[in-house]
Amino acid sequence: MTEVLERLARERADSLQRASGGLTGEAEGFLIFSRETCSYLALLSLIWEVMMLRLHRGGVPAKLLVQECDLLLGFLDGPENFLHHIARVWHERSLPDELAKPIYAEVQSARERLNSLAESVRGTRELFAKAPRLVADPEELKHRVKQADEGQHWVPLRDVIAQLRQSPAAPRQE
Repeated sequence: MTEVLERLARERADSLQRASGGLTGEAEGFLIFSRETCSYLALLSLIWEVMMLRLHRGGVPAKLLVQECDLLLGFLDGPENFLHHIARVWHERSLPDELAKPIYAEVQSARERLNSLAESVRGTRELFAKAPRLVADPEELKHRVKQADEGQHWVPLRDVIAQLRQSPAAPRQE
């Protein structure tokens, strides 16, 4: 997760935490707080999608991904508590139906998204936490380089570039 995304998520989490007490006391504030909580969860879902895109495009060191998963799981605690509270007290509030019904549907959808997101993050975290650490044996590496040198197995870079340019799958340069 980039520093900018982390800072944005942290600022939104802090803002929701500060607003939770003041906004939830009145009906209009409760609706706004509910919508903001759903919006924050949408941001966390987008951050997860960006993390997965980065993973699939070139990878991320397992240790870093595990740390990012832990951070994201920490960010999910707030919305989980808020959404649980919102759903628990929703029907005790006298809320205007024209505003309340769509927001309540959004809250229910956000709760499902939260469960799915948390499950996905935990699963990915477990998978990468158990990933074996691959470390090259320095002696074996020296031996293989020596073999390649002696057998002249190295391909000059200009030949590789020429082959890539001739390949039909190569990107066009404009």
